[in-house]
Amino acid sequence: SKKGPYKYSRHPQYVGYISMLIGLIIYTHTLQVLIISILAILWYILATYTEEPWLEKNYNYKAYKKQTPRFL
Repeated sequence: SKKGPYKYSRHPQYVGYISMLIGLIIYTHTLQVLIISILAILWYILATYTEEPWLEKNYNYKAYKKQTPRFL
């Protein structure tokens, strides 16, 4: 069974990046950071949809996918 952050999220690194970007948006409070951060957040969300089919094909990912949420 999975341990650490992968027990709670299939993509904990993306959860960390997205959380950091949300914090950056709040901290800087600028339009430029808002736009760039939203684009980056979308990138991380879309990345999971491209990675997971590959993971299913090459690893025993389907069982893990059923047990663990994508983000939280």
